[in-house]
Amino acid sequence: AMEDAVASSWKQIDLSESAKRRLQDVVRLNSLGFYTNSEQLCHHGNFLPLTGSGVFAAASGFNHSCEPSVQRFSIGDLTAFVTNQKLEAGTELHITYIESEMLRAPK
Repeated sequence: AMEDAVASSWKQIDLSESAKRRLQDVVRLNSLGFYTNSEQLCHHGNFLPLTGSGVFAAASGFNHSCEPSVQRFSIGDLTAFVTNQKLEAGTELHITYIESEMLRAPK
């Protein structure tokens, strides 16, 4: 169903194949997921309607670090970025591009 919707959407846009591939790469490389889990709502169950991904202009500017200074929290499509340590003014903020569980995985 999703593939059909995407294919149908591309038919409505007059872009060359190379421009379509470039746009798909930009979205893939700059999108962030938002996930709502049961712990955030103090409730049992899956919240698929509150889960997804998107391209967020300000958030896509964060660089990656394996020791991020900013954490991301989502409930539905509302996402907050919060520093996880005291930072000097002007310090570059970093998020992690990988799951936080992987940051703690043994090497």
